[in-house]
Amino acid sequence: MKNDNQNLGVILLNVKGVIFLFISAVKLNKECKNQIRSICENAFEECSSFNMFLKELDTDIEDVSAYEIAEIFAKIVKTETNIDIFFKGIDLELSIEE
Repeated sequence: MKNDNQNLGVILLNVKGVIFLFISAVKLNKECKNQIRSICENAFEECSSFNMFLKELDTDIEDVSAYEIAEIFAKIVKTETNIDIFFKGIDLELSIEE
């Protein structure tokens, strides 16, 4: 039996301590992963995709909620990589602590 999850890409995004789970319909190759990583690493740079997007909305990245940033992230990933990513709800969150 073939596992359909083999062809999915999974992204965990931490925004201001809030974890978001995204799923893509395609497996993420190394180049895509590097592009997506760069989007996050440069989010607070003056000329970043995030800031350009927010200038259109006339707001600063520091003034938007974690959820709004995650939504913007999905739009930027689509624009820059041509890959659609979708929010996936987390059914159960657990911790094992000593």
